[in-house]
Amino acid sequence: MKAHDLLLGAVAHATATAAVIGLSVGFSVIGYFGLLAWSILTGSPLGGPLGLLAMMFAAFVLSSLAAVVVLAPVTMVTSAICARGRNGWRLLQIPVAMMICLGELLAISSLIVLIARNSGNSALDTIRVAVVAWLILLFPLGVYWWILQAHAGVHWAVRTLWTRLRSWRKRPGPSQVSV
Repeated sequence: MKAHDLLLGAVAHATATAAVIGLSVGFSVIGYFGLLAWSILTGSPLGGPLGLLAMMFAAFVLSSLAAVVVLAPVTMVTSAICARGRNGWRLLQIPVAMMICLGELLAISSLIVLIARNSGNSALDTIRVAVVAWLILLFPLGVYWWILQAHAGVHWAVRTLWTRLRSWRKRPGPSQVSV
């Protein structure tokens, strides 16, 4: 793999990570104002003055962690698996990524339960936590994957346009054609 391709991949993953983080923080702001409107309508207390900042910080930290620990590795492994196949394998990337994501979350939650053995959690609790985390991460995984695909599409379009422009410039003009 060339350094150019590695740089483009890093830019694509950074863009996808920034989009996932931005969407998570944006949804937390929308959720906060929804809760604020609900408290005004029902006459209940508003809560602390730092609620919005706390929600934004939690969304930032958790989405950053999810992007680095789950989403980036899942999409890298999926693209490596599906790159070995033909063009039709690109359609299988989403289901393959979903299954790899579920497997990774099961492994992470099992590891957490093994570390905290004294918590009294059963295997069913581990599976339940992994499935809930998987369901929560399906939307960010889709956003991450589509941004990577859009980045690859933009790169292809720019490369194709550049190639055509260069070949157009090299063509002889009407005055340069010999008869």
